[in-house]
Amino acid sequence: KIYKCWLCYKNKKIFIYLKHAICRAEQSLTYQVMRKISPEEASFLKDPTLNARLRFRFSGESFPPLIVYKIFINANVQYLSGITEITAGSVAARDACELMG
Repeated sequence: KIYKCWLCYKNKKIFIYLKHAICRAEQSLTYQVMRKISPEEASFLKDPTLNARLRFRFSGESFPPLIVYKIFINANVQYLSGITEITAGSVAARDACELMG
C-alpha cells in the first residue's frame, strides 16, 4: 500500500512538471519545438500572414500521457469543397474519379 501511494505521488509530480513544461513551450519556444517535431508544419508558424498559434494537449487513457499538438490559424481563410469547385463531366472530375477509384 505504501508503494502504491508513492507511485501515485510520483505520477502527480511528473504530471505537474509536464504541464508546466508544455505551458512554457507554448508561450516562448513554439517555433523551435515545432521545427523538431514536424519541419513542414513549422513553416506555418513562421508565416506572419497566418498569425498561427501552437497548442499542446495531453492525450491517452494511461500514464504517462501522450502529448499532441494543434495549430490554430487566426487569418481570414476560405475553405474550398471539391463538390462546388469541380464541375461534373469535366476533365478534373474524370481525373479525380480515376485517382480515388
